[in-house]
Amino acid sequence: MKHALQNVRLIAFDLDDTLYPELSFVKSGFRAVARAVEERFPRAQKIYELLWSIFSAGERRSTFNAALRQAGLGEREIAAAELVQIYRSHMPGIQLYPDAREILSTLQGKKKIGLITDGYLETQKNKFAALQLEHYVDRAVFTDAAGRECWKPSPWGYQKLMEHFSLQGVQCAYVGDNSLKDFAGAQALGWITFKIVRDEGLYRDTTGDVDHTVRVLTELIEFI
Repeated sequence: MKHALQNVRLIAFDLDDTLYPELSFVKSGFRAVARAVEERFPRAQKIYELLWSIFSAGERRSTFNAALRQAGLGEREIAAAELVQIYRSHMPGIQLYPDAREILSTLQGKKKIGLITDGYLETQKNKFAALQLEHYVDRAVFTDAAGRECWKPSPWGYQKLMEHFSLQGVQCAYVGDNSLKDFAGAQALGWITFKIVRDEGLYRDTTGDVDHTVRVLTELIEFI
């Protein structure tokens, strides 16, 4: 249904794989970890390539443990938990998708722009800063600030934006990429929902109830 956003006053976005490619953060984090390891242990070589190879092979839960083992580094020398902290706390080298930058610029002055993002608080705030989203976003909600139980699909973040802007659910829309968690909380409050399906998106194949699907964010203009 075109013009679905005509009377909407707030359009809020997810962050990872919606406004920027999440894999670029993974690569940035691996580079930060590799620099830290190789500075302390000169014998450890090509840590970035090792991390990326393990990750690409599908090992997501014990990537750092596996890399340390293959690099011949034991827990006494450096703990995997330390590498996880470096990964999560580094300032990433990431950029907005071109269509994300275009739609955010287009919406400025026409709609209120919001952000609702899950993930470790420091990590998500660093992403926000690296992408310079403060130039576009009127209000950002980092759900981890209220605890893991407030991560999506909890309606908490959506409620916070409604309260901040004094809006009803029918006046709001949410754009995300993960059907498993991005839309249920919004729809429970009457929001209009959009799924962005990117070829490289980690959750592009997830299924669930959503009002509209777009391939690029600039398609949202057709609904205004």
